[in-house]
Amino acid sequence: MGEDDPDLPGWVDERLDEIFAGFPEDAPVGAARAAYAGCIAEALGAIDIPAAAATCRKLLLAELEEVQIEPAVIEALDEVLEALEEELAEED
Repeated sequence: MGEDDPDLPGWVDERLDEIFAGFPEDAPVGAARAAYAGCIAEALGAIDIPAAAATCRKLLLAELEEVQIEPAVIEALDEVLEALEEELAEED
């Protein structure tokens, strides 16, 4: 968790660290965060970045549901990540 992905802009990795820091330490979200970061890094090379990033977000949220993160937390995270993805798409 928090390891810099060479294909991911540093500010995105930092923002993800901030977002996921809100989870309790015992919440099993590290693998989901890492998978999302890797997926986003790949999405940056896609023709349709917003669509690729949305797929990454959906996969992350499904993974968090599986580890029984509260639905309200998942819903809030969805909004935060969607805003982050919009920033990424604008930067490209």
